[in-house]
Amino acid sequence: MSLTFEKKLNEILDYENFGVIQIKTSPIVFRKRFVGVSSFFKSLKNGLYSINKVPNRVYFRGLSGVYMSLEMDSKLEIIILYDHLKTPLNSLQVKTRIVKLLGLGTEVGIGFLGDFRDQIDHLLGVKTESRVFGDYYLESNSKV
Repeated sequence: MSLTFEKKLNEILDYENFGVIQIKTSPIVFRKRFVGVSSFFKSLKNGLYSINKVPNRVYFRGLSGVYMSLEMDSKLEIIILYDHLKTPLNSLQVKTRIVKLLGLGTEVGIGFLGDFRDQIDHLLGVKTESRVFGDYYLESNSKV
């Protein structure tokens, strides 16, 4: 993990009210649609896919935080940690937008940091793909 990621993750883990989006899907289906987690996240955050005539690019504007992923056996798990006070998200809208990108077999859980602490600790215990995004990325790079 990079120093930027570790620093931002530690800031987030100290703030219990951070929002969490947990995505579980089949890696086979995922790889048919996306090259990797970063390309999925790019489509999720910046894509022109629309629900109720509101594209993802507009709906997820201002979303900041970190994401991490782990592929094990027949499951791919992605956890997105975001500041829900800066960007409040409707759980039904988020689930609909993610399922539209990944297909009907996708499980999406939404809650707060405390609800997903065990899963986050598990992902941190193994080597995962992880990135800082949004304002957290910009703040990190401007201080370097």
